[in-house]
Amino acid sequence: MKKIVSTLVVTLLILAVLSGCTPSSNPAPDSNPDPDPNPGSIGEPVTPDPDPLPSEELPTTLSVLMTQEDIIDLLGDDYNLETVKDDYMFNYISELSYEGILFLFCHEQEELTEDAQLCEIRITSNDYKFNYEMKVGDTALDAISKCEEVFENLYDYHNDKHRFDVFKYREKKSNGDFIDTSFVITWEYDTDDIHYESKEDVPQDLRIKTIRIFEPWN
Repeated sequence: MKKIVSTLVVTLLILAVLSGCTPSSNPAPDSNPDPDPNPGSIGEPVTPDPDPLPSEELPTTLSVLMTQEDIIDLLGDDYNLETVKDDYMFNYISELSYEGILFLFCHEQEELTEDAQLCEIRITSNDYKFNYEMKVGDTALDAISKCEEVFENLYDYHNDKHRFDVFKYREKKSNGDFIDTSFVITWEYDTDDIHYESKEDVPQDLRIKTIRIFEPWN
């Protein structure tokens, strides 16, 4: 009997040793698991990166030295063209208009020819610009300050004084040099009171609604 018991004990010990050496079917978890390919699927959701802001489109730069053909080549064929009789300096004025900008050409014959003189430009959109830093919608005082930095005030011989809000327009070449022109630059105020005697009379919140570049005939 003792021999049988001893045999059973030895057998159980051998089985226990063999069981401890056999690999487990459930291995211990890796202490450095691979990163979750779907972060946010468990726990707090991950906030997606915001969409990048759209880049601001640069305005189209124009010149008072451009011809009618130059303007159409640059701005395209989506324009209106109307010729009207003029009772002032010229026989006819042709209005070449795009959305936000109007070009006035002065000519003697009814037909608008390529050599017709550009006599005025009216800008109501910041999609276009000439040689100035102001924008439609700026305060009038800010526009005056920006023009004073690069332009000379126009002298009014009728009233024997300089106009504080009208400037001799110059254009800048690619090398930075300025070109004098026969044009002046000013603007229309966003108010019914269109005339002010001095800069001190201009309200702080008064804004400009139309930038004008034109030939001062009188």
